[in-house]
Amino acid sequence: MELMAESSVPASLFSELAISPDEALLIAAALQDIASVDGTHSDEKQLIQRLLKELCAGSLSTPSLDTRQLPQMSPDELAPKLLDPTLRMALLQCSLLLAMADGKVSEPERERILEYARALGISPAACEELESVIEGWIRSGEIPIASLDTED
Repeated sequence: MELMAESSVPASLFSELAISPDEALLIAAALQDIASVDGTHSDEKQLIQRLLKELCAGSLSTPSLDTRQLPQMSPDELAPKLLDPTLRMALLQCSLLLAMADGKVSEPERERILEYARALGISPAACEELESVIEGWIRSGEIPIASLDTED
């Protein structure tokens, strides 16, 4: 899969993503699973809520769920339900952003993200490349992590 160049980061990462509320819930449930591997923090919960809101921005029925209401998810459960390659890559982007919210990706988070990537047919090399690109966006200020958990 081809990754976006660092200079092409849109103001909103997912503004042009065609996604249904059901697909957004699947992504949010997977993010909750990833966040829980090293203990879910309130910042992570807020980020999942904001990403869910962002992903459903164009939808008439935006889910308003608390993260505790999300269904349990695993890589093997998600793979047959999330078929669109663009949405699979969006999940990977979201999971890396979520894992980086506290400044670094913990080893349990990285392993769980790689489990999702493998189940979704995304190579470990593509994961590493995407992580590097996202770190570059953060370092450049194009995605200021500190602003991800604050209200608009």
